[in-house]
Amino acid sequence: RNNAVIIDIRSHENFKRGHIVDAVSAPLPDWVEASKKLDKYKKKPVIVVCNTGMDAQKTASVLAKQGYNAFALSGGMRAWSSAELPLVKE
Repeated sequence: RNNAVIIDIRSHENFKRGHIVDAVSAPLPDWVEASKKLDKYKKKPVIVVCNTGMDAQKTASVLAKQGYNAFALSGGMRAWSSAELPLVKE
């Protein structure tokens, strides 16, 4: 609602299988590179997404310590898909 940025930390393969509209792919193994491209989102709310929500919570906590307004998507992509919310597939 508040022009939040969706950061998907799943693998590129999982991202391609289905992700939230306008999500930014930033897989955890590539986090050093990804964190550089995330700097431009520091002034916006950031919602971190993973498969189950567990990794997203940890990552959102790290981002919050770095000055981001970061949150984790509760339940991750499994919950999103179960709720039959829209996905983009590549």
